[in-house]
Amino acid sequence: MSSPIGVGGGLAPQHGLSAMYENRVQGVQTVIIEPPSSVEEMEDILLSFIQQEDAWKTEESSNFYDTR
Repeated sequence: MSSPIGVGGGLAPQHGLSAMYENRVQGVQTVIIEPPSSVEEMEDILLSFIQQEDAWKTEESSNFYDTR
């Protein structure tokens, strides 16, 4: 079973961007604390996740909050 990560939102200031991670096996759902401020930052989060590095969840700009 996969553990998906997703990014989304709108570039308009009233909407904003976000990222979330879900590990269905462990029952973990997290949402980013400090949202990305650009499409490039969202790409960096996704690329880090794809490369199976932990930077996507440990960098200050990518801290995730466990929603449980």
